[in-house]
Amino acid sequence: MLTGPAAAGETTVLASRNCPPAPTCSFQVTGFPGGTISVDLDEYGSSTAVHRWDLINGAGNYQCYGTYRPVDPPRSWTCSGVVGGTVTVVAQMNGGGYIGIR
Repeated sequence: MLTGPAAAGETTVLASRNCPPAPTCSFQVTGFPGGTISVDLDEYGSSTAVHRWDLINGAGNYQCYGTYRPVDPPRSWTCSGVVGGTVTVVAQMNGGGYIGIR
């Protein structure tokens, strides 16, 4: 799901997903124009194990990644130079949680 341009000061969410407890959670967005993208993530739980998320373009190339712990508060990362088209976000989500891209 892509939305129209945001008004000044607003954030446009391209897509988001509430993830059930599972080893991974992923979703795909088509029509991304390219450039900068932000990844928002919140995994539920109290584990201090390091988990990882990846942003992958339509050609299967890794564009960006980040690490986090389920015990962390909700976090956001910004990726620059992302190739336009289809992008996929894949994250470890053992405890379930939320992923959004904007």
